[in-house]
Amino acid sequence: MPSGQDYANRLRDDVRRTLSQHIAKLERDINSIQDQVSSLFARVSQSLAPVRELEIPSTDSLFLEAIKEAHDQKDQSLSLLAGFSRDLRQQETQEDVLKLLLNGASHFAPRVALFVARGDQFLGWAALGFSDATAQKLRALAFAQSDTPLLRGALNSDGAQTATDLSHETVLHRAVGTETAAPWHAFSLRALRRPLATLLLASDSERTCDLNSISILISMAGMCLENLALKILHDLSAQAPAAGKPVGPPVHEAASSTGSLGLGSLHGTPAGGASPALAGVQTKVGAAGEAKAAEAVAKEKPAGGLDVVREISEEEKLHSEAKRFARLLISEIKLYNEQRVSEGRAHKDLYVRLKRDIDRSRDMYEKRVSPAVTRKVDYFHDEVIRILGENDASTLGSDYPGPRVEN
Repeated sequence: MPSGQDYANRLRDDVRRTLSQHIAKLERDINSIQDQVSSLFARVSQSLAPVRELEIPSTDSLFLEAIKEAHDQKDQSLSLLAGFSRDLRQQETQEDVLKLLLNGASHFAPRVALFVARGDQFLGWAALGFSDATAQKLRALAFAQSDTPLLRGALNSDGAQTATDLSHETVLHRAVGTETAAPWHAFSLRALRRPLATLLLASDSERTCDLNSISILISMAGMCLENLALKILHDLSAQAPAAGKPVGPPVHEAASSTGSLGLGSLHGTPAGGASPALAGVQTKVGAAGEAKAAEAVAKEKPAGGLDVVREISEEEKLHSEAKRFARLLISEIKLYNEQRVSEGRAHKDLYVRLKRDIDRSRDMYEKRVSPAVTRKVDYFHDEVIRILGENDASTLGSDYPGPRVEN
């Protein structure tokens, strides 16, 4: 009869036989998992091999690259500002100065628009960076200053104004639509401490506005317009005694009393007349050709090849000033009546559409210009045809009275 030990041994052998099958399977599973893990590590190691071979720059080189990029951007901004300053000296009319300002600002802001201040209104003048349809809407705008807190605030400020909430800018927002999101910025263009226009700026998804650079552009353009206004006032004041006509008030008094650059008062513009805040600045900056000719010399080369310097006579000076004054007056009409000028040219009835402005400017011209000039040449008529009619007299229409003298 088997002993208890025999039963125990037999039970142990049965358990071993039963478990050995499961243990063998478990060992096979473990070995399989080990093989898979080893294969996975091998694949990962193979994938990481190219990464190990990459040369990752040090933080020092990254920092130096960032500094260089910022330095290059600064150099580019300085180069653009220097180019603007050089080009500004070459512009001949106020319209040219404003165009240059708009183009210059477009290098530092994705979207720009210029609005001229006239009385208690803003008039759309030009826009860049917007779609053609939106730019056309902005140019056609004429609205009360009270309708735009942003532009009105800029007009009364020396620095940039910013609007992050556009809910109060209903007029501008209607014109722009969803094309431009907040924030919007605005600067005032000033001359002789008087606000003349405002520049509206907006960013896009790729570029922000460089307000510091634009502030420099605004200041340079304002000084250019201011110098023009002062030169014109000086020239006209110098001409008045020669013509036996009364001289207007000092520049600072005229500017204070009219809210303009002073020419409205100096020329005797009726209160509430068409002379706006920019009056008088749009003459040829340069009349450089005429001014220098009037003040200095005319050169002729005889057969010997030597320069002969000839002084300009007083009569020639009067003619030069008359041309510049006529150009000033007609340029002002065009600047503030772009829409009517375009329509008048198309329908050949410019004089009918602009009769009040043309007649008033004609009166100013004849009051301020010496009869020694007006009896001989009608420079005012010449500029009407050249500037308003683009050298086509037929655009004035049959109602236009024509020249006062035969040129």
